[in-house]
Amino acid sequence: SVYSPDFIARLHESFYGKLPPEERITKEGDAVVPGEWREKDVDIGRHVAPAWKAVPDFLKRTEQVYSAVNGASTVTAAAGAIAGRIADVRSL
Repeated sequence: SVYSPDFIARLHESFYGKLPPEERITKEGDAVVPGEWREKDVDIGRHVAPAWKAVPDFLKRTEQVYSAVNGASTVTAAAGAIAGRIADVRSL
């Protein structure tokens, strides 16, 4: 499903894999590895993303919730919400 952790990882790999390595460096100096979950805790301004060890379970739960969505308008709303959840995780 488009909500599965595997699909999200492939999407991340597809997007970040097109960037040159020098553009996949965070402001902290960490490399973003396309398609791989991050292995450290991060924050963005005042937002603290889920702990890195929780990312796989967080994404599995996201899949459970959003894959149950039915109806075109609800699916459209879910697509927007899933984008927010992915941004919440930040760079996998």
